[in-house]
Amino acid sequence: MKYLYSFSAFKPGPRKLWPGALLACSILLIISGCKKDLVSADSGNSKEFVLELPSGTTTIIKGIEGGDSIKANIRIPGEPAGFDTADYHFVWTNLNTHDTISHRSYLTYGDFENQDPASIPCLLTVTEKTTGKSKLANTSVFLTTATREGWVLLGDKSGTAKLSVLTYTANGYKKFIDIESELGIHLPITGKPVSLNNIGADIPWGLSPYQWMGLTTDKEIKFFRSMDFMVNEDITGYLNQTMVPTETSPVVLNVSGESSFVGTQDNKVYRFVTFYMSYFGIYAHDMFSTSPPLEPGAPAFKASPVHTLTGPGWLATEFNRFLYDMENYEFVRAHAQGNSNVNGVFPLNLPFSKNGFLPKAMNTKMEGMIDEDLITAFLYNPVTEEGYVIEFLSNAILKSVKKMNSADAKEVAGSPFIEINTSTNYLVYTKGNQVKAYDYKMGQAINLLTFANETISLIKMQRYTPGMVRTPGRQAVYNELFKRLVVCTYDPANPDNSGIFRQYELPLGHQLPVKEAEETGFPKIVDVTFNPMP
Repeated sequence: MKYLYSFSAFKPGPRKLWPGALLACSILLIISGCKKDLVSADSGNSKEFVLELPSGTTTIIKGIEGGDSIKANIRIPGEPAGFDTADYHFVWTNLNTHDTISHRSYLTYGDFENQDPASIPCLLTVTEKTTGKSKLANTSVFLTTATREGWVLLGDKSGTAKLSVLTYTANGYKKFIDIESELGIHLPITGKPVSLNNIGADIPWGLSPYQWMGLTTDKEIKFFRSMDFMVNEDITGYLNQTMVPTETSPVVLNVSGESSFVGTQDNKVYRFVTFYMSYFGIYAHDMFSTSPPLEPGAPAFKASPVHTLTGPGWLATEFNRFLYDMENYEFVRAHAQGNSNVNGVFPLNLPFSKNGFLPKAMNTKMEGMIDEDLITAFLYNPVTEEGYVIEFLSNAILKSVKKMNSADAKEVAGSPFIEINTSTNYLVYTKGNQVKAYDYKMGQAINLLTFANETISLIKMQRYTPGMVRTPGRQAVYNELFKRLVVCTYDPANPDNSGIFRQYELPLGHQLPVKEAEETGFPKIVDVTFNPMP
């Protein structure tokens, strides 16, 4: 099975990965060609030949069949196309190591089988055997996998969790609905799907070659490497012992830093550090939802499943958490990094009593290294049907308080999906087969999208955590990509094969969303996460 795509402006930097991890992967070769014709000594009146490599950039995704290649082309001006490879001698050289890669006229992934995924500058030298005349051309080869960058979709197929992949390219996504048959990846999953999240690296401070993901069902938790979906059995086993998922007690995973994440179950919020679990066998975890937070033996409080991260101020790879105590109606700050003396009830003075109010949505606009992130929260009182959107800084400065119309507040609070978009000042939510937005600055609800014969299974805006991306050029891409709204729908008469993934830009000024991508044929999509490159 072979796929060929044009690809431009994608030059990730080198990353050090384990060679053995490549053997079971489907591979994406990104070849960026730059021609340089350097002619050696002229041999009398012999005809000149021109050496050509693919112009621009070529993307090759290798499935479980076939063996796509990058071919050099030799032509003689004024003569018919085509050449006999037996007339020439070929040498491909890895300019990083100065090792010879191949003596053929083309490169395949097999030529890099023992090479870690990386950006590899290569030199091709072609010599005409009869004349000794040579030409040289440079190219840059980037090795990665089809799952290493792009959307991963968690679907429900006949009550069982299934994963699909949308591999990211500059010219659109490449779709893999069944990763086992199409990519040769077997990730055993049991149970109905619950959540999926990209949860960072296994080493902090930019030292990890991997991104990791977490998947939960009503029966188990899986912790696996995004490069090849290889499961870390030790961490997976420990998570399943610490938080035992059931149909009535699901577990939801969220990102909380470069090497840590949080798991929410039964109004308890745990923090796990993959670094200690991976490299020291120390299955250390903390409970955020204690009073005071993270204190061993401290009593637990009933935490809302809605919470958000915030920066620690001095370290941009691990993040703290803003929680909400559902019994005492207080925000709670849990500092895993930084000043632990501020742990506990967050001193936020509001012009109304929080008694009876619960958070229906929270979001953080990260402000870099300073500890003044902007937190936006939608609070709703189900008894009085009052709703407020509040904005405050993580240093306890209150920025704004907007009271909602009671009907609008009730409608937004009744949605199964609520996302906060701070760029447009929207609460994005669903009502039946509609996607709507409430502009909390203007106090106005607007219709964004309507799907006549489809049921909405998910809306989501991916969370972006600064400091987690070190590949050159990718942070700017992700800054834009993670502002997009993902909407997933399905046909209830055929849920197993009718799932649709759509990605939209949300323009300012109450304009309609602009569709940027649409991919069909998935099982009913329950959750999605974008996996960025480390």
